[in-house]
Amino acid sequence: MEKSDLHPSRAKLFIFTTLARYQTEFWVKVADQLQAKGYGTAFIAFDDESREILENTDHLTYALGKQEIDVEYRLNSEPLDYIESFGVENIHFWLGHEKSAFGLFDEKVQLNKLAACLRLADEALSQLNSEFESVEMIQELGGFLSVIGSYFAARKHKVNNWFVEPAFFRGRLFFLKNTFNAIKISVDSTLRPSEETDNYINDTLSSGAIVIPIKDKHQYSKAFEKIMNTKNIKRFGEKLAKKYFLGRHFEFGHIRHHLFTHMKMLVNSARLKKLYTDLNELGDFLYYPLHVPGDMALTLRSPEYFDQLALIEYIARNLKSGQILAIKEHPALIGSMNCSRLLQLLKENQSIKLLNPEINNFEVLKSCSAVVSVNSKSGAEGALLGKAVFVLGDSFYKDAPIVSRVNSLKDLSTQIRCFDPCCTKNLQENDVIKNYFENVWRQSYPGELYFLEQNNYDIFVASLLAVVSCQCN
Repeated sequence: MEKSDLHPSRAKLFIFTTLARYQTEFWVKVADQLQAKGYGTAFIAFDDESREILENTDHLTYALGKQEIDVEYRLNSEPLDYIESFGVENIHFWLGHEKSAFGLFDEKVQLNKLAACLRLADEALSQLNSEFESVEMIQELGGFLSVIGSYFAARKHKVNNWFVEPAFFRGRLFFLKNTFNAIKISVDSTLRPSEETDNYINDTLSSGAIVIPIKDKHQYSKAFEKIMNTKNIKRFGEKLAKKYFLGRHFEFGHIRHHLFTHMKMLVNSARLKKLYTDLNELGDFLYYPLHVPGDMALTLRSPEYFDQLALIEYIARNLKSGQILAIKEHPALIGSMNCSRLLQLLKENQSIKLLNPEINNFEVLKSCSAVVSVNSKSGAEGALLGKAVFVLGDSFYKDAPIVSRVNSLKDLSTQIRCFDPCCTKNLQENDVIKNYFENVWRQSYPGELYFLEQNNYDIFVASLLAVVSCQCN
C-alpha cells in the first residue's frame, strides 16, 4: 500500500512491527504523533486484524497473513539457505520460544514461517531504505518468529532495531539497541539518589508493591478467574469465529492450545494448593522465585536454565544441613509448571517447600537468607532489600556490585554453602545499593507499552525520540 507521499520529511522513518490488535491500537497512536512531528512511519503487521486497522490509517503497511505463509510453504521447500542468508546462525535455538509458547513442534512449518517473516521485512526495508535517509525499527521485546525475522532483516539492512521492554521500575522502560540480551547498566559510583528515585524506593519498600507493567495486569489472576472473565470469553468466541469461519490469521491464534493450557493451570493450582507451606514455618531458607515458564527471559536469554525444576533439584542437593529452599510460582501463571514433576520433586526432597503464590513477594524476600535467581526481577528486589542474591542468567543486574554473579552450577554450589547471611548489609546502611538503582533509573525511560491514554502516548514518544537521538544504548 503506497502511502509514502504523505510523509513531509525524508530524513527519518520509524517502522513498527505489530502482532495483535491491542498492539496496533497503541502503535498507531504513537505513529500518528511521530508523523505529526514530520517523521515517516510504516508498519509490518503479522495478523489480519492489525492489517485491517492499518488500512484505514495514513501509515504505509506491509502485512503477512495465512496466505503469504502458505505460499512460502509451497515455494520454499528448503528454507534453511534463505534463512541463513540473513546471518541467522544456530537456527534451532531461535525456534525454541514458539515451541514452548504455542506447543508447536513441526520444524518445517516453523522454518517456513520464519522465512516468510524475513521475506516480508526484507521487502519493506529494501523499499524504505531507498526512500529515507535513516530507518529505525521499533519492536516489543519477544521471542516470536515474526519478531526474530524482523530483527535479522533489520540487521541485514543495517537498520537499528530497538527492542522495548518494561524496566525494573513501574512506569518505565528499557530500550535495547540491536540485541536480545538484557541491558548492560553502566555504573557511575559518584551518582547520588535523586529525590524521585529515593521516593520510589521508599514507597515500594513500605507498600510492598511489585513491578507489574500495565500491559500484563490482566495476567495476575487465578486460572479460574481468567477462564470465567467475561471479556476473555467474548474475545475467545470472537477469535474462534474469525479464524475458523472467516479465515483470519492471528499471530496469537493457537486457540485450542491456549484453552488447554488454562484448563491445565486450573487443575494444577488445585492439586498444588494443599502442599503450600506457611512462610512462618520455614526458618532459615533460600528463595528461588519461579520464572514464567517459556518466557523469552529463559528461552532466549538463559536457555541453559529453561528446565527450572532440574535447577531447583540441583540447588536443594547443595544446601547446607538444615537449610530450606523455598519456591513460589510466578503470580501471573499459577499452575503453569509441570505439576506431576513438581509434585514428585516435593515428595522426594523434604528440603524444598512450596509457598502460596499469592503471598506478597516482598514478604518472602524480607524473610529469606538469600535469593537464587536466573534473571527474575525478584533478584533485583532482593538486592534492593540488601539480601544476598546469586544471579545465574542474563539479567540487567547480573554485573551489579550488589549481587553475586554465578558463572556455573558448580560455582553456585560453593557460593550458597559459603555465604554468611549475617554479613548482608541493610539498605538504609548501604549507599552502594541506592547508587546502583539510581544508575538503573537514569538508564530507563518513562512510559508504558499498550497503555491507551493520551498522556502515555506523549510520554512514550518523547522517550523514544530521546533514546534514538542520543544513540546511547
